[in-house]
Amino acid sequence: IAPSYRGQGFGQRLVQLLLEKAAPSGYPTAFMRVFPENTIALACYQRAGFSLVSPSEQEQYNQGQPIAYVWLQRDL
Repeated sequence: IAPSYRGQGFGQRLVQLLLEKAAPSGYPTAFMRVFPENTIALACYQRAGFSLVSPSEQEQYNQGQPIAYVWLQRDL
């Protein structure tokens, strides 16, 4: 979301629309990986209902990744 439009709910609405699109997939959970320094995105996803995965899951998911991403999840 462009900086001038942040804080107006557009990011959360976009996340909600994507989750609605993913819901019929049959998967019970949506996962998200985010660059650790992207605090704006992390805050948006957490406001949209995502929560951090456990430290052991973060470690597992980051194996073979180029950086240590922050991983989040949310039930669909």
